[in-house]
Amino acid sequence: MEQPTQDTKQMRGFSLVELMVAILLGALITTGIVQMFSSNQENYQVLTGQSRLQENGRFAIEFLTRAARMAGFTGCFSEEADTRMALKVDGKTGEIPYQYDMQIAVEGFEATTATGNTQGKGQAKGWIGKGTWSPNLDRTDGFKKGKKDKIGGLKIASGADIFAMRSVFADQAVRLRVSQASTTGDLITEIPTDATFYEVGDVLAVTDCAKAAVFQVTSVSTVGANFTIQHSTGGGVNPGNATTDLSGNGTVFDVDSMVYPVHTTTFVLAASAGVNNRGNTPLSLYWMVGTNPPVELVEGVEMLQVDYGVDTNGDGAPNRYQTIQAVGDPTRIITIRFRVTVSSVDEVTDMSADGLLRRTFTKTIAVRNRIQRG
Repeated sequence: MEQPTQDTKQMRGFSLVELMVAILLGALITTGIVQMFSSNQENYQVLTGQSRLQENGRFAIEFLTRAARMAGFTGCFSEEADTRMALKVDGKTGEIPYQYDMQIAVEGFEATTATGNTQGKGQAKGWIGKGTWSPNLDRTDGFKKGKKDKIGGLKIASGADIFAMRSVFADQAVRLRVSQASTTGDLITEIPTDATFYEVGDVLAVTDCAKAAVFQVTSVSTVGANFTIQHSTGGGVNPGNATTDLSGNGTVFDVDSMVYPVHTTTFVLAASAGVNNRGNTPLSLYWMVGTNPPVELVEGVEMLQVDYGVDTNGDGAPNRYQTIQAVGDPTRIITIRFRVTVSSVDEVTDMSADGLLRRTFTKTIAVRNRIQRG
Protein backbone atom coordinates (compact mmCIF):
# COMPACT_ATOMS: atom_id res chain seq x y z
CA MET A 1 0.00 0.00 0.00
CA GLU A 2 1.32 3.42 -1.02
CA GLN A 3 2.32 5.58 1.89
CA PRO A 4 1.23 9.30 1.95
CA THR A 5 4.02 11.64 0.93
CA GLN A 6 4.92 14.90 2.66
CA ASP A 7 3.06 16.92 0.01
CA THR A 8 -0.06 14.84 0.48
CA LYS A 9 0.01 15.46 4.24
CA GLN A 10 0.19 19.23 3.65
CA MET A 11 -2.95 19.09 1.46
CA ARG A 12 -5.12 17.76 4.26
CA GLY A 13 -8.07 20.12 5.44
CA PHE A 14 -8.90 21.51 8.88
CA SER A 15 -10.18 19.27 11.56
CA LEU A 16 -13.70 19.69 12.97
CA VAL A 17 -12.31 21.28 16.12
CA GLU A 18 -10.30 23.78 14.12
CA LEU A 19 -13.37 24.71 12.04
CA MET A 20 -15.48 25.24 15.17
CA VAL A 21 -12.81 27.45 16.71
CA ALA A 22 -12.56 29.49 13.47
CA ILE A 23 -16.35 29.91 13.28
CA LEU A 24 -16.48 31.01 16.93
CA LEU A 25 -13.72 33.55 16.43
CA GLY A 26 -15.41 34.86 13.29
CA ALA A 27 -18.73 35.20 15.11
CA LEU A 28 -17.10 37.10 17.97
CA ILE A 29 -15.34 39.48 15.59
CA THR A 30 -18.55 40.03 13.56
CA THR A 31 -20.55 40.66 16.74
CA GLY A 32 -17.97 43.18 17.89
CA ILE A 33 -18.05 45.00 14.56
CA VAL A 34 -21.86 45.09 14.55
CA GLN A 35 -21.94 46.39 18.15
CA MET A 36 -19.32 49.02 17.37
CA PHE A 37 -21.25 50.13 14.27
CA SER A 38 -24.53 50.23 16.22
CA SER A 39 -22.90 52.18 19.06
CA ASN A 40 -21.33 54.66 16.63
CA GLN A 41 -24.66 55.09 14.88
CA GLU A 42 -26.44 55.75 18.19
CA ASN A 43 -23.73 58.21 19.22
CA TYR A 44 -24.04 59.95 15.87
CA GLN A 45 -27.81 60.24 16.26
CA VAL A 46 -27.45 61.65 19.77
CA LEU A 47 -24.80 64.14 18.67
CA THR A 48 -26.96 65.17 15.72
CA GLY A 49 -29.92 65.59 18.06
CA GLN A 50 -27.86 67.67 20.48
CA SER A 51 -26.63 69.87 17.65
CA ARG A 52 -30.14 70.38 16.34
CA LEU A 53 -31.47 71.05 19.83
CA GLN A 54 -28.82 73.69 20.46
CA GLU A 55 -29.41 75.23 17.05
CA ASN A 56 -33.17 75.38 17.64
CA GLY A 57 -32.66 77.06 21.00
CA ARG A 58 -30.20 79.57 19.60
CA PHE A 59 -32.44 80.56 16.71
CA ALA A 60 -35.57 80.80 18.87
CA ILE A 61 -33.82 83.06 21.37
CA GLU A 62 -32.34 85.15 18.56
CA PHE A 63 -35.72 85.85 16.94
CA LEU A 64 -37.27 86.78 20.29
CA THR A 65 -34.25 88.89 21.25
CA ARG A 66 -34.28 91.00 18.12
CA ALA A 67 -37.97 91.74 18.51
CA ALA A 68 -37.72 92.60 22.21
CA ARG A 69 -34.79 94.96 21.70
CA MET A 70 -36.70 97.01 19.14
CA ALA A 71 -40.00 97.17 21.02
CA GLY A 72 -41.29 100.72 21.23
CA PHE A 73 -38.85 102.18 18.72
CA THR A 74 -40.39 105.23 17.03
CA GLY A 75 -37.32 107.14 15.96
CA CYS A 76 -36.15 109.74 18.45
CA PHE A 77 -39.60 109.95 20.08
CA SER A 78 -39.71 107.49 22.96
CA GLU A 79 -43.00 108.04 24.81
CA GLU A 80 -45.22 105.50 23.08
CA ALA A 81 -48.15 106.21 25.38
CA ASP A 82 -48.24 109.75 23.92
CA THR A 83 -48.22 108.58 20.31
CA ARG A 84 -51.19 110.11 18.53
CA MET A 85 -53.44 107.46 17.00
CA ALA A 86 -55.21 109.01 14.02
CA LEU A 87 -56.81 105.67 13.13
CA LYS A 88 -60.45 104.79 13.64
CA VAL A 89 -61.28 102.44 16.49
CA ASP A 90 -62.89 99.08 15.81
CA GLY A 91 -66.65 99.54 15.73
CA LYS A 92 -67.28 96.39 17.79
CA THR A 93 -64.50 96.65 20.35
CA GLY A 94 -64.09 100.42 20.62
CA GLU A 95 -60.31 100.03 20.51
CA ILE A 96 -57.51 100.61 18.02
CA PRO A 97 -56.93 97.43 15.96
CA TYR A 98 -54.35 95.16 17.55
CA GLN A 99 -51.87 95.31 14.68
CA TYR A 100 -51.47 99.10 14.84
CA ASP A 101 -51.76 100.21 18.47
CA MET A 102 -48.37 101.87 18.90
CA GLN A 103 -49.38 103.19 22.33
CA ILE A 104 -48.56 99.75 23.74
CA ALA A 105 -45.09 98.67 22.67
CA VAL A 106 -44.92 95.39 24.63
CA GLU A 107 -47.88 93.09 25.04
CA GLY A 108 -48.11 89.60 26.43
CA PHE A 109 -50.62 86.87 27.23
CA GLU A 110 -49.82 84.51 30.09
CA ALA A 111 -50.93 80.91 29.59
CA THR A 112 -53.19 79.86 32.47
CA THR A 113 -53.77 76.26 31.35
CA ALA A 114 -51.35 73.37 31.57
CA THR A 115 -49.68 72.04 28.47
CA GLY A 116 -51.74 69.71 26.34
CA ASN A 117 -51.78 65.94 26.55
CA THR A 118 -48.55 64.92 24.84
CA GLN A 119 -49.60 61.24 24.82
CA GLY A 120 -46.03 60.14 25.49
CA LYS A 121 -44.68 61.75 22.35
CA GLY A 122 -43.94 65.34 23.36
CA GLN A 123 -45.32 66.42 20.01
CA ALA A 124 -48.12 68.69 18.82
CA LYS A 125 -50.95 66.18 19.17
CA GLY A 126 -52.93 67.10 22.24
CA TRP A 127 -51.38 70.57 22.56
CA ILE A 128 -53.60 72.25 20.02
CA GLY A 129 -56.62 72.68 22.21
CA LYS A 130 -58.69 75.48 23.59
CA GLY A 131 -56.33 77.08 26.08
CA THR A 132 -56.81 80.06 28.36
CA TRP A 133 -54.62 83.12 28.69
CA SER A 134 -54.52 86.20 30.87
CA PRO A 135 -55.55 88.66 29.62
CA ASN A 136 -58.10 86.78 27.55
CA LEU A 137 -57.55 86.51 23.82
CA ASP A 138 -60.29 88.28 21.92
CA ARG A 139 -61.07 89.95 18.64
CA THR A 140 -59.46 93.18 19.83
CA ASP A 141 -56.13 91.38 20.02
CA GLY A 142 -56.35 89.97 16.51
CA PHE A 143 -57.30 86.49 17.71
CA LYS A 144 -60.25 84.37 16.70
CA LYS A 145 -62.08 82.35 19.31
CA GLY A 146 -63.94 79.13 18.70
CA LYS A 147 -63.20 75.46 19.19
CA LYS A 148 -59.55 76.39 18.65
CA ASP A 149 -57.74 79.63 19.41
CA LYS A 150 -56.38 81.12 16.21
CA ILE A 151 -54.35 84.04 14.96
CA GLY A 152 -54.14 84.60 11.23
CA GLY A 153 -55.79 81.20 10.69
CA LEU A 154 -53.11 79.43 12.76
CA LYS A 155 -54.28 77.19 15.62
CA ILE A 156 -52.39 78.21 18.77
CA ALA A 157 -50.86 75.66 21.14
CA SER A 158 -52.18 75.80 24.68
CA GLY A 159 -49.97 76.12 27.74
CA ALA A 160 -47.37 78.49 26.25
CA ASP A 161 -47.22 82.26 26.61
CA ILE A 162 -47.85 84.63 23.70
CA PHE A 163 -45.55 87.61 23.17
CA ALA A 164 -46.10 90.66 20.97
CA MET A 165 -44.09 93.81 20.32
CA ARG A 166 -44.65 96.95 18.28
CA SER A 167 -42.19 99.29 16.63
CA VAL A 168 -41.57 101.13 13.42
CA PHE A 169 -39.50 99.51 10.67
CA ALA A 170 -36.30 101.57 10.57
CA ASP A 171 -34.93 99.94 7.40
CA GLN A 172 -37.68 101.51 5.30
CA ALA A 173 -37.71 105.03 6.74
CA VAL A 174 -38.05 108.14 4.55
CA ARG A 175 -37.55 111.80 5.43
CA LEU A 176 -39.90 114.71 4.88
CA ARG A 177 -38.56 116.98 2.14
CA VAL A 178 -41.13 119.70 2.79
CA SER A 179 -42.77 120.88 6.01
CA GLN A 180 -46.47 120.16 6.41
CA ALA A 181 -48.61 123.04 5.22
CA SER A 182 -50.76 122.50 8.32
CA THR A 183 -51.25 119.84 10.98
CA THR A 184 -53.68 118.15 8.58
CA GLY A 185 -51.49 118.55 5.51
CA ASP A 186 -50.05 115.86 3.25
CA LEU A 187 -46.62 114.41 3.97
CA ILE A 188 -44.10 115.09 1.19
CA THR A 189 -41.13 112.78 1.54
CA GLU A 190 -38.19 111.34 -0.31
CA ILE A 191 -39.06 108.60 -2.77
CA PRO A 192 -39.06 105.30 -0.82
CA THR A 193 -36.54 102.67 -1.86
CA ASP A 194 -39.28 100.06 -1.50
CA ALA A 195 -42.66 101.48 -2.41
CA THR A 196 -44.46 98.34 -1.21
CA PHE A 197 -44.31 99.78 2.31
CA TYR A 198 -45.97 103.01 1.16
CA GLU A 199 -49.05 101.93 -0.73
CA VAL A 200 -52.71 102.77 -0.21
CA GLY A 201 -53.91 101.00 2.94
CA ASP A 202 -50.49 100.81 4.62
CA VAL A 203 -50.30 102.04 8.22
CA LEU A 204 -47.38 104.40 8.84
CA ALA A 205 -45.95 106.48 11.66
CA VAL A 206 -44.52 109.97 11.31
CA THR A 207 -42.21 111.13 14.10
CA ASP A 208 -39.90 113.89 15.24
CA CYS A 209 -38.28 114.19 18.65
CA ALA A 210 -41.34 115.86 20.17
CA LYS A 211 -44.28 113.84 18.84
CA ALA A 212 -45.41 110.87 16.79
CA ALA A 213 -48.59 109.93 14.96
CA VAL A 214 -49.93 106.75 13.39
CA PHE A 215 -52.16 107.01 10.32
CA GLN A 216 -53.31 105.07 7.26
CA VAL A 217 -52.33 105.90 3.71
CA THR A 218 -55.26 106.83 1.45
CA SER A 219 -53.33 108.02 -1.63
CA VAL A 220 -49.74 108.29 -2.91
CA SER A 221 -48.20 110.14 -5.84
CA THR A 222 -44.73 110.91 -7.19
CA VAL A 223 -43.71 114.19 -8.80
CA GLY A 224 -40.02 114.59 -9.51
CA ALA A 225 -38.10 113.87 -6.30
CA ASN A 226 -41.17 114.32 -4.12
CA PHE A 227 -43.34 111.45 -2.87
CA THR A 228 -46.69 112.64 -1.48
CA ILE A 229 -48.58 110.62 1.14
CA GLN A 230 -52.19 111.55 1.81
CA HIS A 231 -54.14 110.51 4.92
CA SER A 232 -57.73 111.60 4.45
CA THR A 233 -60.66 110.33 6.47
CA GLY A 234 -62.09 108.69 3.34
CA GLY A 235 -60.25 106.58 0.80
CA GLY A 236 -62.06 103.28 1.34
CA VAL A 237 -59.32 101.82 3.53
CA ASN A 238 -59.71 99.75 6.69
CA PRO A 239 -59.68 100.72 9.54
CA GLY A 240 -59.33 104.23 8.07
CA ASN A 241 -58.42 107.53 9.69
CA ALA A 242 -60.58 109.15 12.34
CA THR A 243 -58.81 112.49 11.87
CA THR A 244 -56.40 114.14 9.48
CA ASP A 245 -54.76 116.11 12.30
CA LEU A 246 -51.45 114.31 12.94
CA SER A 247 -50.15 116.71 15.56
CA GLY A 248 -52.55 117.06 18.44
CA ASN A 249 -50.53 119.99 19.81
CA GLY A 250 -50.81 122.45 16.91
CA THR A 251 -47.26 121.99 15.56
CA VAL A 252 -46.56 120.59 12.11
CA PHE A 253 -44.08 117.89 11.19
CA ASP A 254 -41.11 119.76 9.76
CA VAL A 255 -38.41 118.95 7.23
CA ASP A 256 -36.37 115.84 8.20
CA SER A 257 -39.17 114.34 10.27
CA MET A 258 -39.20 110.58 9.64
CA VAL A 259 -41.91 108.35 8.23
CA TYR A 260 -41.83 104.61 8.96
CA PRO A 261 -43.97 101.51 8.36
CA VAL A 262 -45.62 100.24 11.58
CA HIS A 263 -44.90 96.65 12.63
CA THR A 264 -46.61 94.50 15.24
CA THR A 265 -44.91 91.12 15.61
CA THR A 266 -46.66 88.33 17.53
CA PHE A 267 -44.93 85.11 18.63
CA VAL A 268 -46.97 81.94 19.29
CA LEU A 269 -46.43 78.19 19.39
CA ALA A 270 -48.34 75.95 16.98
CA ALA A 271 -48.02 72.65 15.14
CA SER A 272 -45.21 72.48 12.62
CA ALA A 273 -45.89 72.07 8.93
CA GLY A 274 -43.56 69.04 8.88
CA VAL A 275 -43.08 65.76 10.74
CA ASN A 276 -40.15 64.10 12.49
CA ASN A 277 -38.46 60.74 11.78
CA ARG A 278 -41.35 58.88 13.45
CA GLY A 279 -44.12 60.70 11.61
CA ASN A 280 -45.07 62.84 14.62
CA THR A 281 -45.76 66.56 14.25
CA PRO A 282 -43.58 68.73 16.52
CA LEU A 283 -44.47 72.14 17.88
CA SER A 284 -42.83 75.18 16.34
CA LEU A 285 -42.28 78.87 17.06
CA TYR A 286 -44.22 81.11 14.66
CA TRP A 287 -44.38 84.83 14.19
CA MET A 288 -47.04 86.98 12.56
CA VAL A 289 -46.04 90.44 11.34
CA GLY A 290 -49.00 92.81 11.08
CA THR A 291 -51.80 91.17 9.14
CA ASN A 292 -49.48 88.95 7.09
CA PRO A 293 -49.92 85.16 7.40
CA PRO A 294 -48.00 83.48 10.25
CA VAL A 295 -44.54 82.19 9.35
CA GLU A 296 -42.89 79.14 10.92
CA LEU A 297 -39.50 80.07 12.38
CA VAL A 298 -38.09 77.20 14.45
CA GLU A 299 -39.17 73.57 14.81
CA GLY A 300 -39.07 71.80 18.15
CA VAL A 301 -39.97 74.75 20.41
CA GLU A 302 -42.24 73.12 22.99
CA MET A 303 -42.61 75.89 25.56
CA LEU A 304 -42.37 79.68 25.73
CA GLN A 305 -42.48 81.45 29.08
CA VAL A 306 -42.10 85.23 29.33
CA ASP A 307 -41.46 87.35 32.42
CA TYR A 308 -41.27 91.13 32.42
CA GLY A 309 -38.77 93.25 34.33
CA VAL A 310 -40.62 96.28 35.70
CA ASP A 311 -39.04 99.60 36.69
CA THR A 312 -41.06 100.74 39.70
CA ASN A 313 -38.98 103.75 40.76
CA GLY A 314 -38.06 105.35 37.44
CA ASP A 315 -34.32 104.71 37.57
CA GLY A 316 -34.23 102.80 34.28
CA ALA A 317 -33.52 99.41 35.89
CA PRO A 318 -35.93 96.53 36.64
CA ASN A 319 -36.94 96.14 40.27
CA ARG A 320 -38.85 92.88 39.90
CA TYR A 321 -39.89 90.31 37.31
CA GLN A 322 -43.59 89.64 36.88
CA THR A 323 -45.98 87.81 34.62
CA ILE A 324 -47.86 90.09 32.26
CA GLN A 325 -51.11 90.05 34.25
CA ALA A 326 -49.22 91.36 37.30
CA VAL A 327 -47.71 94.29 35.36
CA GLY A 328 -49.86 97.33 36.10
CA ASP A 329 -48.28 99.77 33.64
CA PRO A 330 -46.77 98.15 30.53
CA THR A 331 -44.78 101.31 29.77
CA ARG A 332 -42.62 100.49 32.83
CA ILE A 333 -41.39 97.21 31.33
CA ILE A 334 -37.61 97.64 31.05
CA THR A 335 -36.41 94.10 30.39
CA ILE A 336 -37.94 90.86 29.16
CA ARG A 337 -36.87 87.36 30.20
CA PHE A 338 -37.54 84.50 27.81
CA ARG A 339 -37.47 80.81 28.66
CA VAL A 340 -37.83 78.44 25.75
CA THR A 341 -37.82 74.65 25.97
CA VAL A 342 -36.72 73.02 22.73
CA SER A 343 -36.39 69.43 21.60
CA SER A 344 -34.27 67.55 19.11
CA VAL A 345 -37.42 67.13 16.95
CA ASP A 346 -36.38 63.62 15.86
CA GLU A 347 -36.26 60.63 18.21
CA VAL A 348 -32.57 59.98 18.81
CA THR A 349 -32.16 58.20 22.15
CA ASP A 350 -33.67 55.56 24.41
CA MET A 351 -32.79 57.58 27.52
CA SER A 352 -36.16 59.39 27.49
CA ALA A 353 -39.70 58.05 27.22
CA ASP A 354 -40.27 59.51 23.76
CA GLY A 355 -36.72 59.39 22.42
CA LEU A 356 -36.34 63.18 22.34
CA LEU A 357 -33.62 65.32 23.83
CA ARG A 358 -34.77 68.52 25.54
CA ARG A 359 -33.18 71.63 26.97
CA THR A 360 -34.42 74.96 28.34
CA PHE A 361 -32.71 78.18 27.23
CA THR A 362 -33.07 81.43 29.16
CA LYS A 363 -32.15 84.96 28.15
CA THR A 364 -32.94 88.40 29.53
CA ILE A 365 -33.19 91.27 27.05
CA ALA A 366 -33.13 95.01 27.68
CA VAL A 367 -35.80 96.98 25.84
CA ARG A 368 -33.43 99.57 24.43
CA ASN A 369 -35.98 102.32 24.00
CA ARG A 370 -37.00 102.03 27.68
CA ILE A 371 -33.42 101.99 28.97
CA GLN A 372 -32.59 105.14 27.00
CA ARG A 373 -35.74 106.82 28.24
CA GLY A 374 -35.01 105.87 31.84
